[in-house]
Amino acid sequence: DVSRKFSTRCPFEFAGGQADVKAIQRSVDRLTAQHSKKIVVVPLYTTSNSEIMDQTRYLFGIREDPSVEFFQAGNSRGGYNVIRRVQTKVPVVLTQALDDHPLVVDILASRALALSRRAADEAVVLVGIAPSTGTAASEYRQTLNALAERVRALGGFKAAQAAVLEPSARRQSVREGREREFYNIVHTLSRSGHVLVVPHVLSGGAISRPALRALKGTFMRYQEKGLIPDERIVRWIEQAVAAGARLPGMKVYKD
Repeated sequence: DVSRKFSTRCPFEFAGGQADVKAIQRSVDRLTAQHSKKIVVVPLYTTSNSEIMDQTRYLFGIREDPSVEFFQAGNSRGGYNVIRRVQTKVPVVLTQALDDHPLVVDILASRALALSRRAADEAVVLVGIAPSTGTAASEYRQTLNALAERVRALGGFKAAQAAVLEPSARRQSVREGREREFYNIVHTLSRSGHVLVVPHVLSGGAISRPALRALKGTFMRYQEKGLIPDERIVRWIEQAVAAGARLPGMKVYKD
């Protein structure tokens, strides 16, 4: 859908994977072959403060060093010291991730309302996957809390809270601790009304297993959908491209 919408306006490429430099390089090469004068990179990630965003900044020469946390999270293919940057001679702009964009709030509110029977008597719990680093995780939690409140207001819900899980954490105690916190939030809210659990992830399947395991035995309604697919994500990309096109090149570092 995105490709069809953009193909008539400007060259468009999609690079899948977790900051996969080979996939990104192929997309950049195709854009360069079409005589693109500037490349606007739109990261389809939930948060701008994460190890994968840091690695993306490195790949495009915006950050000096690779993200150690990115590789420690299981993304290494032979060691980060051998990862080359994306090679391109044209200016590159990297936009923000989804973060707390109004369209994200709109999607999350609609996901909650799809489960709702009487919003004024219900609470919403947003659950996301925390980044690996302490600072980024703290900032993500703050963003998620703000999103929860905006979803509450937009949907007319009685209450809203946020929770984070760390399904990829190396220490079992960390994984289980996050799941207990999540359970306690939902269990406490369920004492005074219905609880609607909405995942703040791109694909609902990315968090379903640990989320539903943590909530076993609680009374709640769970939204299986993530942020995509959704037409509003296409609108977000359009806005990000338009804003990025007006910015100067960000590339500073080279191999």
